[in-house]
Amino acid sequence: MKRTSGPTLAAILLAAWALMPRPALAQKPSFDPAGTIEGRASLEGKTSGQARAQAIEQAFRTQVMAGVAARLPEKVRIEKEKQLEDEIYSHAEDFILRYQIEDEQTQGTEYVVSLDLALDQGMLDAALAKGGFLRSPHPPKVFLLILEQRPPSPAQSWWSGSSENPAPPSASEQVFRQELVARGYQVIEPSPGLPRVAPERVTNPGDERDQILRQLQSDYDADLLLVGKARILGQPGGTKNQAELTLAGVDLATGESLFRLERTLAVEKTRDENFELKALTAAAQALAPEVLKRLSQQVPALGGGKVQAIQLTVLNVFSYPVYQALSERLEHPIPGVRKAELRSLSPGRAIFLVQGSAEPGALARALTAEFYPGFRLEEVEVSGDSIRLTASALPGTSPSP
Repeated sequence: MKRTSGPTLAAILLAAWALMPRPALAQKPSFDPAGTIEGRASLEGKTSGQARAQAIEQAFRTQVMAGVAARLPEKVRIEKEKQLEDEIYSHAEDFILRYQIEDEQTQGTEYVVSLDLALDQGMLDAALAKGGFLRSPHPPKVFLLILEQRPPSPAQSWWSGSSENPAPPSASEQVFRQELVARGYQVIEPSPGLPRVAPERVTNPGDERDQILRQLQSDYDADLLLVGKARILGQPGGTKNQAELTLAGVDLATGESLFRLERTLAVEKTRDENFELKALTAAAQALAPEVLKRLSQQVPALGGGKVQAIQLTVLNVFSYPVYQALSERLEHPIPGVRKAELRSLSPGRAIFLVQGSAEPGALARALTAEFYPGFRLEEVEVSGDSIRLTASALPGTSPSP
């Protein structure tokens, strides 16, 4: 957390590292900018310095309480008030990503500070999940795309069209969107301003598959891809058509294919001009329960099962290449790891927050078994929600920055 005190050795080192090439770890801080927050403290019986510190703490507390209110209903906050006080509010500064004092002054018997701060909503959500207040650190984000064709019209998806004028959802997309949202998933919709990806590239990725998956995760901060095709098949003069729907699920954090499901329905031809639309809707409704079942079974971290946040501390980070190698390793797929974010970097130490369903012991073993250029990782301590490792230089490697 950045403070407004004078420069320290850590700040000087961080400034020097900032001039070096950035590591490959793509980071999207999960915080909500809070703007200006005011804090007040009584001067009675305190020095101005003591009152100032108390006013800053009060501002932190105010914003953390607002972050909790955005996540939990009032009834839950009232019923769990003591637990929230003990586990969240009493150490509110842990959830402040950064802050800057904009103004401070004495007003009568009070010391008043105005802070420009940012709340680390991701860290707060992880703490709420750990305390049992939330089912998961954040609603799983799904990138949903079903390319649907009803002859003689061309195939359509709500990701067709321009970013300023998105297309309406196809019948299949509309069904799955409703089912996913009802079960706590967050469906990414092609609203104006969002970057675009051609539907054909997602449904027929070919050799570009890995690139497209990284793009979806980076551009949309998506956890899961649901992609498929729907179409009406029939023969001229026949009395029946077929509605076919194929849908696949992919974990975007690992690139792992989770399932591929199909459903075919025979439908009678009628004079109703919407019979094809109704047939595709029925096929999607028939397949949706199986898709949701697979998600809950195969993606526990996304489907509302066990989700945990592990603090990974690496000691003796004796050079920038050590940090860079760690970041690059955490960027690549690790079983059970959905996201890894840098939380703190100082001389000799790096702290990451790792989210997912991986057990700490298994994650520690995976990291220490890896080969790194010029150093190795050794286990120091593993507990229920934290891992402490240390980096040791290999023979012939200089441990200097």
